[in-house]
Amino acid sequence: MSDTTLANFQEFDTLLRQRREELQAKIDPQTHRSASAGESVATPPEAVDDEAANAGVQNDTDLAQLELELAELVDIDAALGRIKAGTYGICTACDEAIPPARLRAMPSAHFCIGCQSKSEQRQGFPHNTSL
Repeated sequence: MSDTTLANFQEFDTLLRQRREELQAKIDPQTHRSASAGESVATPPEAVDDEAANAGVQNDTDLAQLELELAELVDIDAALGRIKAGTYGICTACDEAIPPARLRAMPSAHFCIGCQSKSEQRQGFPHNTSL
């Protein structure tokens, strides 16, 4: 990777590493808490009340949040790998440059806006053109 490219992406490398540290700090306590929660004794069905039901919903919500954070961590690691390989800022689908404004908004982006939109449409996400 040339010094010019490295200098251009230093900002994104820093942003990605900072976000990675933030996520890791959140994820570590959650994984320990999830592991210890799995070791608890099951409550008999007749003892389940509103409080237990709410705790179950909260646990499901926490698990969903953890999954999102782990997925973001994977994306960040992939972006850091692309920086190291010299391919950061290039769409992994069409090989076109990803605009710096998009990278500032989402430093782990691996698709340009057009390819991201196509990917979301293939996955069944609604496309809102009014935004």
